[in-house]
Amino acid sequence: MNEVDDILDEAPFYIEQVAIRQVKDKVYYSKTPITTPKAAVDVFGEMLRFYDREVMGIVNVDANMTPINVHICSMGSLDRTIVNPREMLKASILSNAVGVVMIHNHPSGNVEPSEQDIYITKRMAAVYGLMGIELMDHLIVGNAETYYSFAESREMPKNDITFNNLINQDTGLEI
Repeated sequence: MNEVDDILDEAPFYIEQVAIRQVKDKVYYSKTPITTPKAAVDVFGEMLRFYDREVMGIVNVDANMTPINVHICSMGSLDRTIVNPREMLKASILSNAVGVVMIHNHPSGNVEPSEQDIYITKRMAAVYGLMGIELMDHLIVGNAETYYSFAESREMPKNDITFNNLINQDTGLEI
């Protein structure tokens, strides 16, 4: 044994305990249910319109479609942001959300969805579906009053992959 091994053998072994908690940030007050894409844009679009880079947020809603909170899960560059499903899900699960609205900005003002926007919408519809949370819409906010709604445009992916469907396929049991 050498001197380092002797020190390590004598030193107590410490493991840090960690906890996952929500940290409250700026308050956006609204008791207005999110029943239309315009309602979501009216409440949360203002916070995204003036960023000089792409920002992705998740609006978590309860069973009455009332916003619980909004979580900024990604801040990127002028024309893109990297979105990780795990970061998007975290606040939704901790908030006990029944549904979510994805909302992000396009600083260029062009609200037409990119291929990446379409891909992440499909991917997140499947991921949220597996968690029993409905992805209600994906909104892209431009400048002034422009926005694009996947739901209004009938572009929201149909989500056949849900936890209950998987259980039924695997076991034939109803939940």
